[in-house]
Amino acid sequence: MKFLALAAALSVTVTEVSGHYIFQQLSVGSTKYGVYEHIRKNTNYNSPVTDLASNDLRCNVGGGSGAQTTVVNVKPGDSFTFTLDTAVYHQGPISLFLSKAPSHVQDYDGSGKWAKFKDFGPTFSNGQATWPLRLTYEHKIPTCLPNGEYLLRVQNLGIHNPWPAGVPQFYISCAQINVTGSSAPASSFAPTLSIPGAFKQTDSGYTANIYQPGFTSYEVPGGKEVMDVLVLRRFYLWKEHRLLEGWSSNRDFGFSSAIKLVMLAAVWLLSKPKPESHNTWNPIKVFGSMVPRLAAQDSSVLRALSRALYDEHTQDVPHTSLNKTGLSLGAGPFGILATATSRWAWYKWTALAARDIPGFSSDCFVNPLATPTNRKMKSFVPVLAALAAFCDLTSAHYRFTSLVVGGRNTGEYVHVRRNTNHNSPVTDVLSKDIVCNAGGLASGSATQIATVAAGSTVCSPPCAVSLSSLLLSFLHNTRVALPSHTLAQVGFAMDQAIYHDGPVTVWLSPAGSSNVTTYDGSGPWAKIWELGAQTGNGQIKFPASNQAAFNFQIPSCTPPGEYLLRIEQIGLHSASAKGGAQFYISCAQVRVTGSGGGQFSPTVRFPGAYTGNEPGILINIYYPVPTTYTIPGGPVARC
Repeated sequence: MKFLALAAALSVTVTEVSGHYIFQQLSVGSTKYGVYEHIRKNTNYNSPVTDLASNDLRCNVGGGSGAQTTVVNVKPGDSFTFTLDTAVYHQGPISLFLSKAPSHVQDYDGSGKWAKFKDFGPTFSNGQATWPLRLTYEHKIPTCLPNGEYLLRVQNLGIHNPWPAGVPQFYISCAQINVTGSSAPASSFAPTLSIPGAFKQTDSGYTANIYQPGFTSYEVPGGKEVMDVLVLRRFYLWKEHRLLEGWSSNRDFGFSSAIKLVMLAAVWLLSKPKPESHNTWNPIKVFGSMVPRLAAQDSSVLRALSRALYDEHTQDVPHTSLNKTGLSLGAGPFGILATATSRWAWYKWTALAARDIPGFSSDCFVNPLATPTNRKMKSFVPVLAALAAFCDLTSAHYRFTSLVVGGRNTGEYVHVRRNTNHNSPVTDVLSKDIVCNAGGLASGSATQIATVAAGSTVCSPPCAVSLSSLLLSFLHNTRVALPSHTLAQVGFAMDQAIYHDGPVTVWLSPAGSSNVTTYDGSGPWAKIWELGAQTGNGQIKFPASNQAAFNFQIPSCTPPGEYLLRIEQIGLHSASAKGGAQFYISCAQVRVTGSGGGQFSPTVRFPGAYTGNEPGILINIYYPVPTTYTIPGGPVARC
């Protein structure tokens, strides 16, 4: 212990310039280039950068321009090596980053987005950490990196002077590369990091004290590293799979994936698929966090649906085989989200290599992952967080398109104001689009008015359209319709079920003396119904997910007159950054009848009801899992 204390004291008080180092040479394949050939030359000798807010963090002091540095051609999959003037011997991780230049990399200052694609971190054994202290560091150009010019950045973070008594040190160099011969689309490179900004004084990997006896784990700062995944016709698949033999019904388990550019889907159980044949999809039950109790006692194949980020088509993903034991009655819970296609290719993982599946291409450079697990479904959390942070899929959005009156779907945009942004959300809470969606203030004259009675139930239970009904409708290319026997007088119908987690609220705003067809929604709005979140046991659930209709009432005290009836769902899957929450909004035009004479309180205005900083809007729903959730917009109004 005395030795550890002495080592820590020495490391804090002693800094030897002669003990520093610099990444000064690049090799591609077997070709080793000269000192600072293709590497930007810094101007601070071998000294580190310590200011987390400095632009020097990008490519070192003096590395902001590459005009005097040549560019080397590389191909996806090429190996490359960084060599130092002397071996690294300050404990700390080595990381590799890429940033694509808008045009010529020699003119690029690194102010764009960066992606980390490799960490060389410590290993732990018998309570001791071993760091990768080397003279050279070798890796490969990601195999699906698109063509173009890039900064290839290498970094050693020296944490030998523990914070806060000491200051961690960044040893950085940037090489200039030109990627050629790639068949990857530009969309396959989706960087998210900013430098400076990627490293914070609160990062555990920045503040770690390597001399403490309890130092038994370490998280490299700068975000998750990205990785390669398998691709099937541009559909990103899971590399990890699990063979589950003899698992009994209701036993918890889950999957983690090495993917980013897909939307996770509901997992389905399909019995006895025929290997390498095509069949019409016949879903049995939505598969959630448990093996469905009604599953047959036989070998089956579990599959997950995924939707490619830049393609409107869908494709199933072979996941794993399952030998289920025990048979009991009852249904399994709902999954996360679902899409569908009418034709499927069945494959079993047994003795199956990637090359055996038609359509597989080379590995592809995409973003974050989680570690494999066969534990509970909460293992999806880091994957979902990763997806939410980096994925936005227009084809995966949804709309409230129809009003249901008297148990009948009145058709798309008959009584609902038509928007002009397809199924895209609103993200600017200060925009007028927050009222009735983009284009919703201008389409009232082309929209009819529905008559409803105060006190009427918008949708009587069971009002939710099942996910399986939606999927079967998709299979036959039919429009989703709400069954009339499940509906009362008024309701909203969607083009597809909600699957971005978040709350749903319903609002009324009186047109006053105006005709509602010309009313711009600038008056007061009363929240008349809300559906939020369920929290507990380390989980947060949003009951609106997987639903396409909702149960609420027009308050009986509502004064007669013409109103805008506004429904809003907030997608919180990317809400951890301001502006990331997605608002899915529609306004219907209704004429309320009855003898109500109340006055709603409280009321709000749109825009104005939200600032974007509310804890129900600016929130990370994945990690750490929230223990409470407050629906934004204030309480439900009373009259």
